[in-house]
Amino acid sequence: MAASALALTGCGGGDDDGDERKRLTLITPAETLRIGDPTESKPNPADVRSFHALVMEPGSRRIAGRLEGSVITTEVGKTERRVGTVQFTLRDGAIVVSGAYASKPDSASPPPGVTVRRPIVGGTRAYLGASGQATQTALPDGSIRHVLEFEVDGD
Repeated sequence: MAASALALTGCGGGDDDGDERKRLTLITPAETLRIGDPTESKPNPADVRSFHALVMEPGSRRIAGRLEGSVITTEVGKTERRVGTVQFTLRDGAIVVSGAYASKPDSASPPPGVTVRRPIVGGTRAYLGASGQATQTALPDGSIRHVLEFEVDGD
Protein backbone atom coordinates (compact mmCIF):
# COMPACT_ATOMS: atom_id res chain seq x y z
CA MET A 1 0.00 0.00 0.00
CA ALA A 2 2.75 2.50 0.87
CA ALA A 3 4.54 1.72 -2.36
CA SER A 4 1.48 2.52 -4.46
CA ALA A 5 0.97 5.75 -2.50
CA LEU A 6 4.48 6.75 -3.53
CA ALA A 7 3.90 5.94 -7.20
CA LEU A 8 6.33 3.03 -7.18
CA THR A 9 6.12 1.51 -10.63
CA GLY A 10 7.76 -1.35 -12.45
CA CYS A 11 9.98 -0.45 -15.39
CA GLY A 12 10.53 -3.87 -16.95
CA GLY A 13 13.94 -4.75 -18.24
CA GLY A 14 14.43 -7.57 -15.77
CA ASP A 15 16.97 -10.33 -16.32
CA ASP A 16 16.38 -14.08 -16.52
CA ASP A 17 15.81 -14.25 -12.74
CA GLY A 18 12.62 -12.20 -13.12
CA ASP A 19 14.14 -9.07 -11.58
CA GLU A 20 12.25 -5.94 -12.48
CA ARG A 21 13.51 -2.42 -12.17
CA LYS A 22 11.31 -0.19 -10.05
CA ARG A 23 10.86 3.56 -10.45
CA LEU A 24 10.03 6.01 -7.70
CA THR A 25 9.53 9.72 -8.49
CA LEU A 26 9.72 12.32 -5.72
CA ILE A 27 9.79 16.13 -5.63
CA THR A 28 11.72 18.39 -3.27
CA PRO A 29 9.87 21.74 -3.25
CA ALA A 30 12.23 24.71 -3.36
CA GLU A 31 10.99 26.18 -0.10
CA THR A 32 11.74 23.02 1.93
CA LEU A 33 15.44 22.70 1.06
CA ARG A 34 17.71 23.81 3.91
CA ILE A 35 21.46 23.81 3.40
CA GLY A 36 24.04 24.44 6.11
CA ASP A 37 26.48 27.29 5.53
CA PRO A 38 30.15 26.46 5.04
CA THR A 39 32.46 27.80 7.74
CA GLU A 40 33.74 30.59 5.46
CA SER A 41 31.74 32.92 3.24
CA LYS A 42 33.77 32.10 0.10
CA PRO A 43 33.45 28.51 -1.19
CA ASN A 44 36.63 26.46 -0.86
CA PRO A 45 37.67 22.94 -1.77
CA ALA A 46 37.01 20.60 1.18
CA ASP A 47 33.96 22.61 2.35
CA VAL A 48 31.41 20.28 3.93
CA ARG A 49 27.72 21.10 3.73
CA SER A 50 24.78 19.23 5.13
CA PHE A 51 21.16 19.64 4.14
CA HIS A 52 17.69 18.31 4.70
CA ALA A 53 14.40 18.64 2.89
CA LEU A 54 10.94 17.17 2.65
CA VAL A 55 10.15 15.02 -0.37
CA MET A 56 6.67 15.08 -1.82
CA GLU A 57 4.62 12.87 -4.05
CA PRO A 58 4.56 14.30 -7.61
CA GLY A 59 1.66 16.61 -8.31
CA SER A 60 0.66 16.97 -4.67
CA ARG A 61 1.70 18.50 -1.37
CA ARG A 62 1.55 15.08 0.32
CA ILE A 63 4.77 14.41 2.20
CA ALA A 64 6.40 11.13 1.13
CA GLY A 65 9.40 11.39 3.45
CA ARG A 66 12.66 13.23 4.02
CA LEU A 67 15.90 13.76 2.17
CA GLU A 68 19.04 14.26 4.26
CA GLY A 69 22.63 14.38 3.17
CA SER A 70 26.03 15.94 3.08
CA VAL A 71 28.46 16.99 0.36
CA ILE A 72 32.17 17.77 0.20
CA THR A 73 33.32 20.37 -2.34
CA THR A 74 36.21 19.07 -4.42
CA GLU A 75 36.61 21.92 -6.93
CA VAL A 76 35.45 25.56 -6.95
CA GLY A 77 34.63 27.68 -10.01
CA LYS A 78 31.50 28.90 -11.79
CA THR A 79 30.13 25.53 -10.77
CA GLU A 80 31.33 23.45 -7.85
CA ARG A 81 32.31 19.79 -8.13
CA ARG A 82 31.04 17.83 -5.16
CA VAL A 83 30.89 14.32 -3.78
CA GLY A 84 27.76 13.67 -1.76
CA THR A 85 25.68 11.07 -0.03
CA VAL A 86 21.95 11.43 0.53
CA GLN A 87 19.31 9.28 2.17
CA PHE A 88 15.66 9.26 1.16
CA THR A 89 13.78 8.15 4.28
CA LEU A 90 10.31 6.98 3.26
CA ARG A 91 7.43 5.27 5.06
CA ASP A 92 8.55 1.79 4.06
CA GLY A 93 12.35 2.14 4.25
CA ALA A 94 15.28 4.20 3.08
CA ILE A 95 17.28 4.52 -0.15
CA VAL A 96 20.89 5.78 -0.17
CA VAL A 97 22.45 7.62 -3.14
CA SER A 98 26.12 8.58 -3.37
CA GLY A 99 28.45 10.03 -6.00
CA ALA A 100 29.99 13.08 -7.65
CA TYR A 101 28.13 15.90 -9.38
CA ALA A 102 28.36 19.58 -10.36
CA SER A 103 26.29 22.28 -8.68
CA LYS A 104 26.00 26.03 -8.58
CA PRO A 105 27.76 27.57 -5.55
CA ASP A 106 25.66 27.87 -2.36
CA SER A 107 23.05 25.42 -3.64
CA ALA A 108 22.33 21.81 -2.87
CA SER A 109 20.85 21.30 -6.32
CA PRO A 110 22.23 21.08 -9.84
CA PRO A 111 21.89 24.16 -12.07
CA PRO A 112 18.39 24.56 -13.59
CA GLY A 113 17.88 22.30 -16.57
CA VAL A 114 20.87 20.10 -15.67
CA THR A 115 20.29 16.44 -14.88
CA VAL A 116 22.57 14.67 -12.43
CA ARG A 117 22.85 10.87 -12.36
CA ARG A 118 24.37 9.08 -9.36
CA PRO A 119 24.36 5.48 -8.18
CA ILE A 120 21.92 4.08 -5.67
CA VAL A 121 24.18 2.23 -3.25
CA GLY A 122 21.73 0.56 -0.89
CA GLY A 123 18.57 0.65 1.12
CA THR A 124 16.64 -0.68 4.09
CA ARG A 125 13.38 -2.56 4.67
CA ALA A 126 11.34 -2.51 1.41
CA TYR A 127 14.45 -1.20 -0.39
CA LEU A 128 16.95 -3.65 1.14
CA GLY A 129 19.94 -4.03 -1.15
CA ALA A 130 18.67 -1.43 -3.63
CA SER A 131 20.95 -0.80 -6.59
CA GLY A 132 20.44 1.34 -9.63
CA GLN A 133 20.57 5.05 -10.39
CA ALA A 134 19.07 8.28 -9.12
CA THR A 135 18.40 11.10 -11.56
CA GLN A 136 17.98 14.56 -10.10
CA THR A 137 16.77 17.50 -12.18
CA ALA A 138 16.39 21.10 -11.01
CA LEU A 139 13.07 22.44 -12.28
CA PRO A 140 12.39 26.06 -13.31
CA ASP A 141 10.40 26.75 -10.10
CA GLY A 142 13.42 25.83 -7.94
CA SER A 143 12.12 22.40 -6.96
CA ILE A 144 14.06 19.20 -7.66
CA ARG A 145 12.65 16.08 -9.32
CA HIS A 146 14.23 12.83 -8.11
CA VAL A 147 13.70 9.68 -10.18
CA LEU A 148 15.01 6.57 -8.44
CA GLU A 149 15.33 3.51 -10.71
CA PHE A 150 16.43 0.39 -8.89
CA GLU A 151 16.26 -3.30 -8.17
CA VAL A 152 16.14 -4.71 -4.65
CA ASP A 153 17.29 -8.01 -3.19
CA GLY A 154 14.66 -10.68 -3.57
CA ASP A 155 12.80 -9.13 -6.51
